[in-house]
Amino acid sequence: MSNKNFITLRDNGVQYGQFTDKQYKFMKKCLYLNEVKGVEFCCKDFPEMSSVNFRQYILKLNNYIDTAIKSYPRFYKIKGVNGIVNNLRKLSGTVLGDNMLSLLNKLPKQQIIVKELQMKVVIKPELFNVLVNFDGNTVNSKQEIIWNELLYDLEIITTVKITPESIKISLKTEKQPIVYDMYGILKITKILGILEGEIRGRIRDIVPITSVGDWQCISYRLGMNGQYTYDKPKDCITWKDFAGGILRKYSEMGGKSDIALLIDTRR
Repeated sequence: MSNKNFITLRDNGVQYGQFTDKQYKFMKKCLYLNEVKGVEFCCKDFPEMSSVNFRQYILKLNNYIDTAIKSYPRFYKIKGVNGIVNNLRKLSGTVLGDNMLSLLNKLPKQQIIVKELQMKVVIKPELFNVLVNFDGNTVNSKQEIIWNELLYDLEIITTVKITPESIKISLKTEKQPIVYDMYGILKITKILGILEGEIRGRIRDIVPITSVGDWQCISYRLGMNGQYTYDKPKDCITWKDFAGGILRKYSEMGGKSDIALLIDTRR
């Protein structure tokens, strides 16, 4: 470890460290993004790292790093850094969540909740073959692998259907909506992250799979009774846009749907 493994904040001269060589390299890049580029940083800024490795660094260095935006992906900043101007990063030329926010703005505020969600991930046949030949999954007569009612959460029922062309995910609950506040959308993000990690573990990195943020929301029912249904091709939206739009809307509304106070969450 070098005696020079410290970082110094430009605005106030605060010094953090001493870090290991790898931690110092990570923190130095984070500081560059915050102070020079004027942006928060996320896992996408570190393509040389896996998402798991990135999260490990965030956890180990949590005394020096704050969460800046609770979205997918989550954005961070070095504690004490000032002057970051863009609170919403641009991805592919659009601000995260614009499409979903436009849709939500047309609904009554008390109906900004998600009743059910269906998602799809396009895959290559090789991924299906790896699951069958290396992971020992059973294939039914329709050439499908079914993972029923995965226990990622006590309330949300997650079901997965895998074919040679795609992975389809269903998320629902028996009674209350799956999302009616900011915590709910973050919980779904966590569930999807766990699922992605499980799939990656089962395929042993032999074949690639798209990251959660680019998974497609192909059908979703909004409103307390699921009365607003979106299942047409034009309604298809990536998870990062879906989650980003809902988080932005809840942020405008103080963190939750107006109806959240009426939902009995007792078990």
